[in-house]
Amino acid sequence: MAPPSSILENRARKQADDRRAMRMLFCDFAQEKSPGISAMKSFLSVALIASFSLSTAAFAAESGTKKDKKDPDRLICRSEEVLGSRLAKNKRCLTAAQWDEERRAQRTLIDRAQATNFKNN
Repeated sequence: MAPPSSILENRARKQADDRRAMRMLFCDFAQEKSPGISAMKSFLSVALIASFSLSTAAFAAESGTKKDKKDPDRLICRSEEVLGSRLAKNKRCLTAAQWDEERRAQRTLIDRAQATNFKNN
């Protein structure tokens, strides 16, 4: 095993070499002395344009599915607050049909409660 001082010296030498290489890279890039840098710039610009066009195409494909919103089997996730806590939330995922059924059941309970309160007054 090498003594700790030689390990530290090797590490310092490697860091100095890395800094020197980065300095050379940035100086060459800023002054454009190397023809490889312009090729790298053009490659990066083509790559950025391609990634942008692919992402917009994917977004357009996702946004074009308007009829899926009427599908009763699509999954909808909602977060609901937990009673007794200001911060905690539960995430519930149900299909559109299940959310509609739950909404109808809650509405029925509310209507019954209001009807019985009205009769008792």
